[in-house]
This record gives sequence, structure tokens and C-alpha cells, in this order.
Amino acid sequence: MKKLIYAIYILFFCLMAFTFYKAFSVNDGLIEESYYKRSKQYFLDRKAEEILGFVATLNDSFTVGKNTVSVKLAIEDSPLQNANVILSIGNVSTTRYDSVYSMSERYPGSYTADAELPVIGRWIVKLDIEHPAIRTHRTWDIKIER
Repeated sequence: MKKLIYAIYILFFCLMAFTFYKAFSVNDGLIEESYYKRSKQYFLDRKAEEILGFVATLNDSFTVGKNTVSVKLAIEDSPLQNANVILSIGNVSTTRYDSVYSMSERYPGSYTADAELPVIGRWIVKLDIEHPAIRTHRTWDIKIER
């Protein structure tokens, strides 16, 4: 009976050690630094956007390869001009294809950048928008299929 209890203890500690090893060796990339402050700021930003009537519209046609990413920005139905817009694109399954682009204003309130999406799968498209009237970001989840 003692041998069985010792075996159970040894098994328990081995499984516990393996659990700790696995937990610290696997990083799924979903950890958000300063999440409380960021979430608080997120809600303040959304309230400011609502008051200003801010709208961001992303084009919805993406394929494997080179894409022209365009976004239209407006406040109260008038184009948001002369904004500093940064485009960040990353594949959900790997950081290998993450890239950052500076978007240029082609027309009033319409910003574009050429981006490379080399593989099929889910991608996160994030815009960081800075303007004297508003400073915010938008995130979209897109899926590229064959």
C-alpha cells in the first residue's frame, strides 16, 4: 500500500513539473501589457469617437500577395484630412509576416498603403490614427481563403 501511495506522489509531482514546464515554454502571444490602463483608455477613446461621430471603413477585398489597403476616415460625415495613419498587419498563427506601413492620403479622408499578405489564413489589421481632433486605433480580423 505504501508503494502505491509513493507511486501516486511521484506521478503527481512529475505531472505538476510537466505542467509548469509547458505553461512557461508556450507563448500564445495573447498577453496584453497594462491591460487595465489600456482597457480604461479604450472606453474613453470610444466615447470620444462617439461624441465626434468618428467612422473608419476598411476595404474588404484581400487576397494572397500584394494588396492595396484603403481606409476611409470621417468625423460627422466630413473626411478626416491630414491624419497620421499607421497600418499594422500580422498573421494570427505566426509573427513571421508581421509588418508595419505608413498610409498616405490619396483623397481627402481616404488613406492607402500597399501591403504584402503572403499566405492564406486569419490576419489582424490594425490602424493607429493620430489627428489633432482625435487619437485612436481600430482593429479588424480578416480571413484570406484560396
